[in-house]
Amino acid sequence: MTRLRLLLVLISALFGAAGVHAQEPTRAQLDSGLAAHVVVIAREGRDSIVLRWGVTKPAVWLIGNRGGYAVDRAIARSDGKQPAAGEFAQIAIVKPWSPDQFERAAASGDTPSSFATLAAALLDTAEGDRSDAPLDGSPDAVREGRDRLAMRHGFALLAADRSALAAEGLGLRYVDRTVHASERYVYRVRMIAQSPIYPVDSGYTTAAAKPYARAERRNDVRAAEYDGSILVNWPADAYYSGYFVERSADKGRTFERLISVPLLSAHSRAGADSVPEAYLDTTIAANYRPYTYRVVGATPFADEELLGEVTAMGRDRTPPGRPYVPNPEPVDRRHVKIIWTMDEPPARDLAGFMVLRDSTDAGPFQPLWGRLLPPSTRSFVDTSFSESAPNYYAVAAFDTAGNFSLSFPALVTLIDSTPPDAPSWVRGTMDTNGVVTLVLHANREADCMGYRILRSNAEDHEFSSIIESYGTESLGAARDTVLHDTVEVGTLTRYVYYRAIALDRHFNESGPSVILAVPRPDRVPPSPPVIVDVTANEAGVGIEFVPSTSEDVKSHTVLRRISGAEQWDTLKLLPRDARSCTDTTTERGTRYDYSLFATDSANLRSERAAAVTARAVDPGTCAPVNAFEVRYDSSARQARLSWTYAASGAGYRFLVYRAAAGGPLRQIAALASDARAYADADARSAGTYEYIVKVVTRSGAESQPSDRRNVVVGSR
Repeated sequence: MTRLRLLLVLISALFGAAGVHAQEPTRAQLDSGLAAHVVVIAREGRDSIVLRWGVTKPAVWLIGNRGGYAVDRAIARSDGKQPAAGEFAQIAIVKPWSPDQFERAAASGDTPSSFATLAAALLDTAEGDRSDAPLDGSPDAVREGRDRLAMRHGFALLAADRSALAAEGLGLRYVDRTVHASERYVYRVRMIAQSPIYPVDSGYTTAAAKPYARAERRNDVRAAEYDGSILVNWPADAYYSGYFVERSADKGRTFERLISVPLLSAHSRAGADSVPEAYLDTTIAANYRPYTYRVVGATPFADEELLGEVTAMGRDRTPPGRPYVPNPEPVDRRHVKIIWTMDEPPARDLAGFMVLRDSTDAGPFQPLWGRLLPPSTRSFVDTSFSESAPNYYAVAAFDTAGNFSLSFPALVTLIDSTPPDAPSWVRGTMDTNGVVTLVLHANREADCMGYRILRSNAEDHEFSSIIESYGTESLGAARDTVLHDTVEVGTLTRYVYYRAIALDRHFNESGPSVILAVPRPDRVPPSPPVIVDVTANEAGVGIEFVPSTSEDVKSHTVLRRISGAEQWDTLKLLPRDARSCTDTTTERGTRYDYSLFATDSANLRSERAAAVTARAVDPGTCAPVNAFEVRYDSSARQARLSWTYAASGAGYRFLVYRAAAGGPLRQIAALASDARAYADADARSAGTYEYIVKVVTRSGAESQPSDRRNVVVGSR
């Protein structure tokens, strides 16, 4: 089957379904794109309730025209919920009138309005749209028929809005006169017949019998006054299907309707009330003649309600021609002359001119004279201009209605040969990434335009320009005194050097600032110091060292720990030029390890110096040996020494000293604490030998030496 034949079959099924008994569509059917709805509203009255409805699809309107509509009513529930289907009772069946009914209404003396006549014609032509005459098979013919039906459906709804008789004749209105003032009702309007193609949902509304309250919307109408026209506007309201605008030229005594058909509202959807409606009246006789306007809203029940009134007049909104101002010229040091021209002839309502000035071409411009200059004036001399800031001039032309036009800004060029003062530095710093932050004291000159920054790697080298802040568009940024530069960090040059020059708006340059030396951040730790000697005496342990050779060293830190321990403790902090220190906090007999490191100005630390060890001296004494004797054993060729000692334990030892032939005493043996004798096998040569014995403890204490004993060794 072709698409065209399928379309013809669907249309035949649609129009042939008018006799099908109406059934409520399922939710799935209502959610489809073909679903249609009956939309119903109510107007409450003292002894009756008026219902008005319509359908959302033109094709469904045709089905309603043939089958009609059922009006059901139920008592509204006190809990606000929708009454169940069984609670509704049918109170009326409403169908469109036949041509005979329209004729009988006319014959009974109830003369139908033009909208009722239109309704009868629309029903007749709409019935022809669903006739059994075959289609010509053209898609354009099908599309034309669809558009024609949609247009007739729209006119039918408009006729029902404008005429109660037309609404009744179209079968879209019902008046329930069986209501009670004590009840609130829920109405349901449903189609008698439905199409299998378009599922139609019934319409519901709630109303009560009570006096109808006309809309009170006074003061909602506003007006905008233009040159030769007046725009009347008012808040949109989806309740109204259209509006009439009326005008009075005699202060509201009589009104004429400016439009014969209502101005249709385009705001029928929810949320559209915030969009205003408007009507532009371009038929006013002249400006400055007051008119009173009132807006009347047309309701879907063929009522008209006054929304409000407003009085307005057309006003002159056309400014005079724009003055042309060439660049002003300084007459002398204290006078600037501004000249302007106008197109000839100037406007007849030209009231005069005003000369304005500002320091930027963007304004806001300030007037130089407290009142308008006469219309014939074409020049003005300014004596109050600024010598340090730019001077932009503009001329405004005013008419008698207060309208004005403004010329383009024009800049005057003044002679200025005085340079600003040389800038001065606040500080300069460089971070580890090489970003340099330079801070200047702001120049006090009002015409200071900005700064030029120059850089060099040495004080006596040529400086090169690297920053020109006055090239920025923003005046605040041009005069910014915090500037940034980026340099290489990993070089051998210790400092980067900067100078600054200030420039005014006439490019007069100041002298250069003093040179600012900015140090590069230090990433190399200093060289370590070297310990060259350590001594222990009764005063403590003395350390001598060669300090770090790095130039930026600021201190040396001496470290100490008990020999064999892991943790180092800080002993002393020495200045950079120190070469020695003494540890006076030692404990007798304790062995200590000593080291130190250097710290530079960037707080970088050197490696630790090689550690040295020293024992704290014990200046105390212990008991000497007793019964010290020496004899020579000629057979063994040995000198045999013996002594006694009362102490016991292992905390000491014996030192044996010998002197030969009047020479100095020299230690020849160190014996354990349990020794009480010693054999000297080296005393063999002929001569006299002298011996002593001394006791030494582990803490360093020493005894007095024993008495000297001699032996004589003869020649063999």
